[in-house]
Amino acid sequence: MTIKSIAAKATLFVALVAILNLPGLAQTGTSILTWDLQVPFGDTKDFVNRSTITARGAGFQIRRQMRENIWAGAYFGWHVMNGTTEGTFPIEGEEYTGHVTGKHWDYINVFPVMANIFYQTGTARGLQVSLGLNAGGYIAEERVEVSSIAFEKSRWLWGFAPEIGIKYPVSYEVSAYLGAKYHFGFKNSKTISGESTGLSYLSISIGVAFDHGFF
Repeated sequence: MTIKSIAAKATLFVALVAILNLPGLAQTGTSILTWDLQVPFGDTKDFVNRSTITARGAGFQIRRQMRENIWAGAYFGWHVMNGTTEGTFPIEGEEYTGHVTGKHWDYINVFPVMANIFYQTGTARGLQVSLGLNAGGYIAEERVEVSSIAFEKSRWLWGFAPEIGIKYPVSYEVSAYLGAKYHFGFKNSKTISGESTGLSYLSISIGVAFDHGFF
């Protein structure tokens, strides 16, 4: 997977942001900025050799109201998970194939690029609850460090992430936001170890919603 092909796929979703901002398309909007915490599961947990929370992540959403309770938009994120282990690890890439032995540090940077749709209920100046689905793709950048040597690989995975969120206004245009997504990327390419694995992790988002949007 080349950077050029990843960028081409990501551009399809970035275009959604421009469409959602066309005049007269929607009644009102919300822009959400969050600090994200991640808990890896499944294949992702196996890769980073960790099952505890990592606190390096951020998210950004744009939502536009399409009907009374229906909102649609776009979601972008950056999530980092990492861990360490010792032993022999298989490596497969365009410039290297083999095994490395020793203590290694494993990292995965995940960049979700998605469109979404939500059902939102609640009052304008009170508690609002949303339940929805993000769908699109993930750019996964994997890195394994052994001593002073680093092996890297980037790949694209299609996937989805159901989400539940809670908003509560703290001023006329600003709300506190708490949400959770379960990310699932389909198996469609090989990892740095040569295995065909998917992506699986939970992200918990804490942040601020600008209720009339700034985009």
